[in-house]
Amino acid sequence: MKKVYSILKYFKSLFLRFGNVMKNVGNLVLLIPVYFLGVGSSSILARIMGRNFLVLKSDDDAQSLWNECDIGGGAREEYYRQF
Repeated sequence: MKKVYSILKYFKSLFLRFGNVMKNVGNLVLLIPVYFLGVGSSSILARIMGRNFLVLKSDDDAQSLWNECDIGGGAREEYYRQF
């Protein structure tokens, strides 16, 4: 009976290793195209449109590094209760 148990334990470890290899290959095969299609195409589209998401150049004459944000003229209570 111990021999059968050790054989089953061996097969279990083989299946676990096989599952991990298949998981890694599957993630690689699925996520590389998603990354290049999603991130790559949005990056190319942003460059074509002249959009800069990450502003790396700073203005030396600016008093602050914060960007001014105009959220409109709504009531303050609407913004507090939005969630």
